[in-house]
Amino acid sequence: MQADDRFALNSLRLVVALSIALGGGAAAYAANFANALTVQEASPSFEDRASLHLVQMTTSGKRADPDQVIAYYTEQIRQSPNNAEAYNLRGRGYSEKGNHDHAIADFNMAIRLNPNHAIYYNNRGASYVDKGAYDRALRDLNKAIQLDPKYAFSYRHRGRARMAKEDYKRAVADFTKAISLHSKYNLAIRDRGFAYEALGELTLALKDLTVYALSDPRDVEVNSMIEVLQDRLYDETDADNEEDFDPEDEDDPD
Repeated sequence: MQADDRFALNSLRLVVALSIALGGGAAAYAANFANALTVQEASPSFEDRASLHLVQMTTSGKRADPDQVIAYYTEQIRQSPNNAEAYNLRGRGYSEKGNHDHAIADFNMAIRLNPNHAIYYNNRGASYVDKGAYDRALRDLNKAIQLDPKYAFSYRHRGRARMAKEDYKRAVADFTKAISLHSKYNLAIRDRGFAYEALGELTLALKDLTVYALSDPRDVEVNSMIEVLQDRLYDETDADNEEDFDPEDEDDPD
């Protein structure tokens, strides 16, 4: 099977999965499918737009090369060593490269220079999540939310930390809050789908992951989980039907 054929097959499977997850009549399904296509317009890299400088550094408008970001803001820091935003954005560059220790060091400097900036705590908290330091992450993300209760990213990253600590109910609450603040926050929709799966809420998990997959049909982990959820929901339905079956209710052919 060619790559384009696989892509088309995945898209068709996602449409079917969305119909199963949403339930209801054709009109309700059509409305929700249209909404899912609207969600698709928000790129999975939506979060990167929080730091507009990273986009402005490229002529194409795509994500900047992290090495270029680091080099550019290193020069800005050399020229203006008290520029908190330069440290923050260089930290974002290090974070993109997966160099979380350097990223955290830069976020530390940004916070030292401007201790009341929610985004700096958010970014350091996100790096702590990626590094596996979940308690430190929670402290930073709680602070970020205290400083700016309407910053969606902080709720999503706090949800990630809670997911890692197997606090799934509160993770769902955080992802839901992030989505309520930005309805097209696809990464939060994705994360909530996995949190619902961990809680055994299979239909809700399937709905979220299917909506996310419409924006990123090539996400292997999500597509795999969708297949697993479809199988599990089918098995549950089949088992319920077997329990409801009573042979004595059948008509006697004689």
